[in-house]
Amino acid sequence: MQRLLTPETIKEIRASLSMTQAELAALVSVERNTVARWEMGLHYPVGRRATLLLREFHRIRRANRKVERG
Repeated sequence: MQRLLTPETIKEIRASLSMTQAELAALVSVERNTVARWEMGLHYPVGRRATLLLREFHRIRRANRKVERG
């Protein structure tokens, strides 16, 4: 079973993309309120597209951190 993205991780992904909740919502085809609920830990990404995109953003973010550290 794959680990759920935490609210903190979702906030971090959005911040690293310099996006508002509305912009991220549009990107992953959900409502802005859905992104807000994810970030508050009230709901978790469950749609295939949203989940895959968020996981990919997280993977890229982690890879970028490794490069930045050397």
